Amino acid sequence: MSIDVDGFGVLRIIAENPQIFSDIAAEINKAARALVVGQLKAKTINLARVRAVYDAIGGDAFAHVLDGLADPAAASLIKKLDKNHPDIATASAEWRRRRISELAQGSVEPAAKAKAEPKQKAAKSAKPSKPKVERALGSKAMAAKWDGKNRDE
Repeated sequence: MSIDVDGFGVLRIIAENPQIFSDIAAEINKAARALVVGQLKAKTINLARVRAVYDAIGGDAFAHVLDGLADPAAASLIKKLDKNHPDIATASAEWRRRRISELAQGSVEPAAKAKAEPKQKAAKSAKPSKPKVERALGSKAMAAKWDGKNRDE
């Protein structure tokens, strides 16, 4: 049975001793980006967590991570953070990334949910009403009884 390494502890030591780990600087940068992107893609992500990530890593690092974020991932993230914004469906990937950055900074808030306008009933004059028709079986002629005499001759 193997015991897992304390990932946070190892990462903290690597961060505190960059001269020791200088040979793997590129891999560290790649791993750091992957970890932040993984956090932004998490199912439990919300605006508060995105703002916490932004505050933790800083604006420049956050901007670099967003630049490398795939377009579908950026679209998914903005839908979670600002689902009521009217331009999300037609927005460009650049706009989505900029909006995520603005939301993370706190310079803008998510769009408020638009109030649905009440549906108006269609005017009844558009469809003419049918006139009431008297059925033949209920008419006076149909109620007549034959007296047995042929009156046509």
